[in-house]
Amino acid sequence: MKLRNVLLAALVVAPHAARAQAPAPKPDDVVTTEDDDDDKDKGDAKSDDADEDADEKAAGDDGDTDSEHPDDSDAKDAATAADAHASGDGDGDGDEDEGQGEDADEHKHHGHVHHEPGLGLEWVASHARLRLGLAVQPLARYGHVSIPSPDTMDTQVRRARVTFDAELVHGAGLRVDLQAKNEKLGIADLYGRWALDEHIEIQGGFLGAPGGLERDTNPFDLPFSERSSLASLTHDREIGLKLVGHQQGQFWMMSVTRDAPFGIGGDDPDIAPTYPPGTNPIVINRSVTKWNQAARIGVAPSDEFEASLGWTFRFRESAPDYGDPAYEPNGSVLLDAVPYRGTSIRLGADAAVSEQHFRLLVEAAYRRDGDALAYDGTSGLESTLPGHVWWTGGYTTIGWTPQGRYGRAVDGAPLQWGWELLARFEVLEVKPVEAFAATLFATTVGWNWVATPQIRIQADASLQSFGDFDQTRLMDNAGATRFYAELWATWRL
Repeated sequence: MKLRNVLLAALVVAPHAARAQAPAPKPDDVVTTEDDDDDKDKGDAKSDDADEDADEKAAGDDGDTDSEHPDDSDAKDAATAADAHASGDGDGDGDEDEGQGEDADEHKHHGHVHHEPGLGLEWVASHARLRLGLAVQPLARYGHVSIPSPDTMDTQVRRARVTFDAELVHGAGLRVDLQAKNEKLGIADLYGRWALDEHIEIQGGFLGAPGGLERDTNPFDLPFSERSSLASLTHDREIGLKLVGHQQGQFWMMSVTRDAPFGIGGDDPDIAPTYPPGTNPIVINRSVTKWNQAARIGVAPSDEFEASLGWTFRFRESAPDYGDPAYEPNGSVLLDAVPYRGTSIRLGADAAVSEQHFRLLVEAAYRRDGDALAYDGTSGLESTLPGHVWWTGGYTTIGWTPQGRYGRAVDGAPLQWGWELLARFEVLEVKPVEAFAATLFATTVGWNWVATPQIRIQADASLQSFGDFDQTRLMDNAGATRFYAELWATWRL
């Protein structure tokens, strides 16, 4: 009888005990499969940093920003800046659409499409990822020159790009950037890549060789719509192989390339090379001895600082190079291209500081071309001049924001959100053989407002002073003063 009562009690109590140990899930505990874009794709060298901007502002809404909580900086990897920069591409331009350092659950949900403001659309599959980016930069510019001539007013699309960036299996990838630059169509990037491991990547195709901080910064993240006159010392895009790498607090890039055919990138016809009579440009440019080698090696111990050294060698031993013109940021030439034979050497150094309300970018370089050449205007007969063309230049850019935030120094410390006041001071001197030097001094000031991760609006003005000697055929800059005023914007998908 007692045993039967015990069994009946057990049958009654057991179900209640089981329910007490395994309660039904509450509505707040239900797991969803919605995509959280803010947790993905946070970092790129050549990136626009728009996703990072959104994340930082979201953190600011919770009162958790680096500026308010310095201890958060302990969570940063000292190699993050170097990693993102080395994995990216200059001018790259590069850049704004590559995703590096993804979340561990990046491929958790396969076969879906999501949009991250400023970075574009991304399709994610189990073994691949494709990103579509779009950026447009309209511009209105007023120009005045002290030498009697009509004032100018230009309205144009300064830059527009459509980007396709694919990441495939086994570290392979492909990047294609189609662009309109000054309303001329061309290619900005067309290269494949292969990540040997998480620290080293090989790129091959039509790409940007290492050229210093300004050249290697995404053009949509530059402080101004135009690069400084220092860009005259390097080329925009070349064809060849590039090795990019990083380790904690360090980054490097090295390339072996050849000059790309002029015009493939939508180049400005005003800076096209001039060939002497009787020469075949195709045969000259195809010479087996014409090679370029460039490198940039730097340190980035934190997001707030970077410094690097770089060089470029252009070997022209048997076939001549027809030279590069020196030009001011808006394209006016102050030295016509001087052909040379031998080796052209460029050495450069740069540094960048990114603080909470302040950024500083400094870069300097010099270049010495090979033995200068001259050609008879009628016969095309070549003669060697007794010397070389020397280039020397540099710039300093300063930015101040009262309540905005700057990005990584290694990426050029672009403004992430808010507004800033900024200024750039630059100088360039080019000394041809047996002639006076052509010089340029310029000051550019501006107001920049990053309204959203997708929209940037800027107004700036530039005053340029040229030396007494303008070594060009038209001599339209000798002793001149030029003034430009611009209003422009950038929109990104």
